Amino acid sequence: MRKYWVYVPAQYTPEKPACVLVFQDGQRATRTNGSLRVPQVMENLIHKREMPVTIGIFITPGARGDEYVEIGGGNPNNRAAEYDALGDRYARFLIDEMLPEVTMPTAPPISASWTARVTR
Repeated sequence: MRKYWVYVPAQYTPEKPACVLVFQDGQRATRTNGSLRVPQVMENLIHKREMPVTIGIFITPGARGDEYVEIGGGNPNNRAAEYDALGDRYARFLIDEMLPEVTMPTAPPISASWTARVTR
């Protein structure tokens, strides 16, 4: 179980596929009163043309179980298994599950070019 948010900048137009930026620990990156405020930073950089039009995908670490429990700002209980593992399981999750999820027919088109996809 996990949560995710998709940020589509104001400058996005459906005629042109957008770049994509994937953030782990998405709950921290999207807080409007936090230190990162990534969607606002992206919006400002895109507006100044210092960054191409980019859709942000913000993903929380997974939580084992049937419910995602907010743990007072702490880390979900599957974070270490996902982020610290040496294999390709998490990368496959992003490619095989998350990108198809956010590129459904009702979602904004994301560029097929690997050079337009950036992960953090």
